[in-house]
Amino acid sequence: RFEFRLHAKEGSKLNKQLAAGRGRTTRDIANLLPSNSYFSVAASADPAAAVEQMDEPLNMLKEMFKMDPATFDALAKDMKDLAKMQDGTSGFGVYPDGPAALGMLIVGGTTDGEASVRVGKRMLGNLTSAVLTMARAENAAKGKTESAEEAEMLKLIESSLKEGKVDPILAKVGPMAEAKGIKLTAATSKDGDIACDVLDVTIDYTKMPPGKDGEQVKAVIGDRTALAVCAGKTKIAFAAGPGALEKAKAGASGKAGGLADAPAYKNATDRHSGSAVIYLNPGAALAAFKALVPPGIALPGDKAVVIACVNRTQSYGCALETPVDLILAAKALAGGPRGGAVPAEMPPAGAMPEADPAAGA
Repeated sequence: RFEFRLHAKEGSKLNKQLAAGRGRTTRDIANLLPSNSYFSVAASADPAAAVEQMDEPLNMLKEMFKMDPATFDALAKDMKDLAKMQDGTSGFGVYPDGPAALGMLIVGGTTDGEASVRVGKRMLGNLTSAVLTMARAENAAKGKTESAEEAEMLKLIESSLKEGKVDPILAKVGPMAEAKGIKLTAATSKDGDIACDVLDVTIDYTKMPPGKDGEQVKAVIGDRTALAVCAGKTKIAFAAGPGALEKAKAGASGKAGGLADAPAYKNATDRHSGSAVIYLNPGAALAAFKALVPPGIALPGDKAVVIACVNRTQSYGCALETPVDLILAAKALAGGPRGGAVPAEMPPAGAMPEADPAAGA
């Protein structure tokens, strides 16, 4: 275990922010993530404190993209409005999704899900416009000019995203993508209080250059995947993977995915009820990517690394904890022939291996 603490002076701004977030826990938001997540981040913070801290990052964003005052003011307002609608809870999980090794879900608590998504789409459009404006200025300074086709495409992307639409973009790029083996289909749906936008992606690997690259991509994302954004009354969710729509709908409806109750997660985080928890299960991650991992390489699937942060009376502390037997298993794996397999028997948790008398000779 490795730990650090940040102490706040009595009455300081930091002390007030820590006091506002004291007692918040991540269990409920973590439990919305899929139970088979091998990596996750769950956080619960005071949303008012996040709004107070936005001015400096926003000014950095303004300088980075060289935004004009009108564009910056609109973006800053949207970002602050979006932050004010959040309840301070958020969760991010990475998990195997059906045939794919990689699926992702982001869930956030909100006071108005549909309004949050609407503002988020507008932010994306304004940010895209700012990026394209900066890129055009830099190209002009270097003497580079856009072709008529490039200018038309960029204008279409900019105007479509500003309106929160992807259909015009798909109508333009869809035929070109399909010729290369990628079919894109966008749809919207409403199921009770849950409104969703989904982009389905079907990949025909026979139309792609043969080789390991295609095989590896297929192992990671499968031959059919999706991106989905769903909004409910108190939750918004974004998911990627073959089951993206199902996962996003579940997250937006507040339906438990079961991560907090999964044995490996529960065992690793049982002592941590703080305001932020990062969880990594290396063994489960290796198992998810087994198609890309050489045979014989494995780690225990019931052991995890955890970073947990807690608000205390006048301090904020974070700790990194790693099971000793997981460290030993990783060491044995690294020291085996070409990585090698983990030995059949590992020392019990917390035990250190005996020193080899010959090692110091």
